[in-house]
Amino acid sequence: MAKNERNEWITLAKASQKIGKNSKYFSNLLGRRPEYFKGVHLKKLGTAYVMKESNIPKILKRIKKGGVRLVDRPIKRTKVRAILPLSPRILYYTILWRC
Repeated sequence: MAKNERNEWITLAKASQKIGKNSKYFSNLLGRRPEYFKGVHLKKLGTAYVMKESNIPKILKRIKKGGVRLVDRPIKRTKVRAILPLSPRILYYTILWRC
């Protein structure tokens, strides 16, 4: 029986390199956004995780660069304060005072 290449188990590093990304791409993604790997069977072999090669497109479909958020967490809002530049006169006296 011939091996089906799409069902081979590969490490996350090999999967990352296969799609042309950094070798830690899927590992970092698993740490930051584990919901992308929901329904994907992962095995831990020593210190490395392996997955089936056929699951790569499934994970890539879940990654969104914009639009609807996949995460249930609310967006963190921060207050932005405008920093006004100093007028030349105040800047001049500040420089003289420090000398």
